[in-house]
Parts: sequence; structure tokens; C-alpha cells
Amino acid sequence: KSKGIDVVHNCTPNSLHYPINKAFLERGIAIISEKPLTVNLEEAKETVELAEKRGIFNAICFNYRFFPVVQEMKAMIGRGELGEVRIIQGGYLQDWLLYDTDYNWRVKLGTAKTRVIADLGSHWIDLAQYLSGKRALQVTADLETFVKFRKRPKEEGETFQLEQPEDYELIEMDTEDYGAVLIRFEGGARGNVRVSQVSPGRKNRLEIEICGSQRSLYWNLEEPNHLWIGCRDGPNLQLMDDPNLL
Repeated sequence: KSKGIDVVHNCTPNSLHYPINKAFLERGIAIISEKPLTVNLEEAKETVELAEKRGIFNAICFNYRFFPVVQEMKAMIGRGELGEVRIIQGGYLQDWLLYDTDYNWRVKLGTAKTRVIADLGSHWIDLAQYLSGKRALQVTADLETFVKFRKRPKEEGETFQLEQPEDYELIEMDTEDYGAVLIRFEGGARGNVRVSQVSPGRKNRLEIEICGSQRSLYWNLEEPNHLWIGCRDGPNLQLMDDPNLL
């Protein structure tokens, strides 16, 4: 039944990524998978090796790399304009799981395996590695589940909907609402990131700051056309998303 299919975009819950990705790769069909590629290292290695063996395109959808300002940041770092990269810091904050009536397949270990680190933290760490050109080598994290029990609707509803059903089933939570991660990167750079889905008023606040020995760069997803450039011996700068300037 794969005749005429060139590529599949896998948007299923996390626990289904591996069997679906593998099934299509075995049939010679390219995969663009939502994160994570799989839920453990062994399955990820198997999937990558299968794609390489078949010579098939196999990718994860880390789309934030492709904002024009992010591309300019990478170019500036690549040209050495920051000097030695020393510190990479930031966060990714949302509020869509703030209340105990907020429920989604992502909140349960069986389908998600992990929550805020995989859902938000993975985007931030990908950006940090992509921009700096440095791999994260070691991590340590503080995780917390603040909403211990959530009310699962007895009737299905849509994600992010404001209307709430009257009848619920109380479910104990086994995935994290919040995480703070310390990171050691290649070359001695240090990093830290905080991620949360229970921060009131933060709808989709991804921010990253890269501090070098000469300059710093700061960008956030809620103002994607602005780049802040920090300087010690001169005025700080604001760069706008202008094709003539990037």
C-alpha cells in the first residue's frame, strides 16, 4: 500500500513513533518524525541505522532552527563574532497545563514517556547545540510534578479548548510539569535551561542567550524578528529581520 507515497510525517503520540517510523523505513519511505524519534536510545540507534542502510531521508521536526534571525545568529557565531562561546542559557515556558482540568495524552507516562523535558526541553537543547556547534556532553536535572492529580474528561475533547466537561476521572500524574537542567558542552561551555508548562501568562516563551568572550546574542520565539546583541565596550544593538541586513 506504499505505492505513490514518498514521505510520511509521523505526528502520533511518542510511544508510537518507533514502530511507525521503522515500518515505513523498511518499506523504503522517508520519515519526518515529530520528536522524539523514539523513546529510548536503543530504538533510536536502530532507526538511524536502518535509514542509513536503506539510504532514506530520516529527520526530526526541529523547526525553530529555520527562523531567519536564528540563521543569522548561527552565521555570526560561525564567523567568530562572539569570541569563545562560554555560556548558553535560557528557557521554554508555557501555561497550557496549569490547571488540574488540563488533560492531554502528553501527561501520562505510558504514551509520552516524559513530558516537559521531551516536549519543550528538546527544542531548546537542539537550538543550543545547533547555534553553538557544541554537543551537550553531561546533564543534571531537577524535575517536579506540581499538579499531582489531573481530571481526565470522561468524554473526549480538543487540546487547548476552554470549555470543560462536568464529569471527570481523577488520574495521578507520573510526568513532570517543570524541569531545570544544567549542561556541560564540548569545549568547556556551560549551559542552563528551565522548562515549564505551568507558568501563568507564558504561552510559548522560548528564549536563548549565548554569551561569548566578546559579545552575547539573545533571541526569543515570541518576538522572532528581533535579535539583541550585547557588547561590553559599546552600545548594545537590536537587529531586525530585514533581508538586506541578514
